[in-house]
Amino acid sequence: MKKMILILFVILSISLEYYNYLNHPQVLGIFLDIIGAYYLGQSFVTKNLDDIVCESWGSESNKYPGGLSDNLGISLYQQAIEARTGFIILTIGFIIQGVSITHPDWEIIKCLGGSLVILLLITVNIIHSSLLKPDRIVKKMDDRG
Repeated sequence: MKKMILILFVILSISLEYYNYLNHPQVLGIFLDIIGAYYLGQSFVTKNLDDIVCESWGSESNKYPGGLSDNLGISLYQQAIEARTGFIILTIGFIIQGVSITHPDWEIIKCLGGSLVILLLITVNIIHSSLLKPDRIVKKMDDRG
């Protein structure tokens, strides 16, 4: 589901760029706010029953190695990373909106808004895929504990 949402955001940004909506900083800021809100709530939106069972009872699955504390630790770490990502993207969106209010004649160069959004989505996806590997998180937790 996460990949599907990512593809949806990319298609939406290409469409908005094609119709020149992302040339307006307020629209770009609002679009970034929507993306940031998704990442902020991603941990809860994309959870299914299997994830909840694994976290609650320590069951093993393809996302969780098994063991109550390991599964819960992985889940909490993932939620923290996703919440920070969402907060940063929301902040960028709010800053762009604020600047566009103080400078109403400011326009974003054609293709820059869409490129910025797509680059941001790709960067976040690469960072999340490397940071949120369950094996990496368990190893990090074992090193600390």
